[in-house]
Amino acid sequence: MMMKYFFAKGGQLFAVCFVLALAVSCQKGEEVLERATAVSPTDPPLAYLEENEQLSGGQATVFDTTPNAFSQPIPGLEREQELLFFVGNSFFNQNWVMAPASTTARDGLGPFFNARSCASCHFKDGRGRAPEFAGEMPTGFLLRLSVPGSDFHGDALPEPTYGGQLQDQAITDFRAE
Repeated sequence: MMMKYFFAKGGQLFAVCFVLALAVSCQKGEEVLERATAVSPTDPPLAYLEENEQLSGGQATVFDTTPNAFSQPIPGLEREQELLFFVGNSFFNQNWVMAPASTTARDGLGPFFNARSCASCHFKDGRGRAPEFAGEMPTGFLLRLSVPGSDFHGDALPEPTYGGQLQDQAITDFRAE
């Protein structure tokens, strides 16, 4: 009885997802954007997808929705590639120090910076988040700066004095921006 119920509900879910995917795939350009902004929070996740967005990481796309999703190597790496991932991850989590220091492999912080490590802003390798309660300090927020115009790649032009990002911390003998 339970299996029959499971397959009946699973079949309904598959049918709903299939119809939504078909409807979304038939739309183009601005219609897709209008659909993405017009959905309610109760609509299925497929309603939010734009054309070709279902595998945003290509063959490396994972469907891990846990807080640790970005802390894991992608599936199918060779042993050497996995080793490189973990070496890179150690640099990402390491606090950097001002040079010269006894830890020459991890010195070179500054003169201006936002944080001593990548992980201090990108908790569990993800995006910064808003404070969850009154008085909590935000992490991972920064202030981007630009002047009118764009470069040959179409990117914003950095502010001439401070660059493209305000650095709110500085090493000894320097004043933060």
